[in-house]
Amino acid sequence: MQSQEINKDQQVENVEVSKPGDSTIFKSLLTRIKEQNLPFTENEHMAIQDIFDILLQYSMIRGEKNQTIICFVQYLISQLSGNPELNKLSLGYIAEKSQAQLFAVKRLWNTTISQEVFLDQIPKWQGQRPISELKSIE
Repeated sequence: MQSQEINKDQQVENVEVSKPGDSTIFKSLLTRIKEQNLPFTENEHMAIQDIFDILLQYSMIRGEKNQTIICFVQYLISQLSGNPELNKLSLGYIAEKSQAQLFAVKRLWNTTISQEVFLDQIPKWQGQRPISELKSIE
C-alpha cells in the first residue's frame, strides 16, 4: 500500500496489527475524523485510536469502506461521550457528514455492539457514559 492519501472508498483488508496506530489507513481515518470538527475531547481522540486497534485486532472492519469505519467510530464515541451535544447526534447525521452508506454503518454497528469481547475492551475515559447505553439500531 502506498503512503499517499487513502481513497475514501477504499476498503480495509489486511492491515498489520502490530502497530495499527502507525498504519497509513489509520492516519488517514484520524485526519478525516478531525476534519469533521466534532467536539471530541483529547481523551475521546485517544479512545478513537484504541477502538480502531481493537477493531483491527478482532478483524471486525475487514472489507469495510473507510467512510463506514469513520462513521462507526464517530457515532460510538459520540454515544459514549459525556458531552450532551454529541449524544444528540443521530447516526444518519454522522453518516451523511462522513459520506457513508447508512445501511452499511447500521450493519457494522449492530454486529459490533453485540460482541461482548469488543464491548469489554472499549477504553474508559473520564466523563464516559456507560457502555450498557449502546443499543442496536433498527
